[in-house]
Amino acid sequence: PEFLAEGRSIEDTLYPDRIVIGEFDEKSGAMLQEFYEYFYGNHLENCPILRMNLESAELVKYGNNCLLSTKISYANEFANFAELVPNVDVSQVMKGVGLDYRINSRFLRAGVGFGGSCFHKDVNAIKAWSKSKGYPSRLLEAVLDINDDQAIHIVDIAEELAGKLAGKRVTLLGLAFKPGTDDMREAASIRVVTELRKRGV
Repeated sequence: PEFLAEGRSIEDTLYPDRIVIGEFDEKSGAMLQEFYEYFYGNHLENCPILRMNLESAELVKYGNNCLLSTKISYANEFANFAELVPNVDVSQVMKGVGLDYRINSRFLRAGVGFGGSCFHKDVNAIKAWSKSKGYPSRLLEAVLDINDDQAIHIVDIAEELAGKLAGKRVTLLGLAFKPGTDDMREAASIRVVTELRKRGV
């Protein structure tokens, strides 16, 4: 599987943090490993190469995106109830949480929720697959619900600060699903616009 983050494809290709090889036999895995070692040369010094069967390699990719999505929804859920505590600076709280070496701060910023084609697609795929096998994932269901509700919460905050939004002009800054890209697929801004329209903006 590939692990390129959109907007960072060149950097992620040149300097991977790991290479996962799904092999259907020892020979095919060895050939791929030899290719990567030749292609990257010294760049692979600190880059582990993991070889495993095809099914395990596929789940590495899904597990990666499901965990990152979970971190984003966790940050938003925690931020939403942290707002109930007077004088709390949520960004400082999440910074403190993220400094724990077991956690790290990446993807722990409260905001409008995740977007893009990969996270939604992969979380929904694993959720549907596990349900088809008789194991409905309550965690992934919650991750998606929290993410979808975050747009409503953002508009609620806007109304708290500016009063009723009906009839007002609203500007959204940053429509793409993440900085450094123009990709609007599953962008959180679409959910915000939908909610604003429901409220007469």
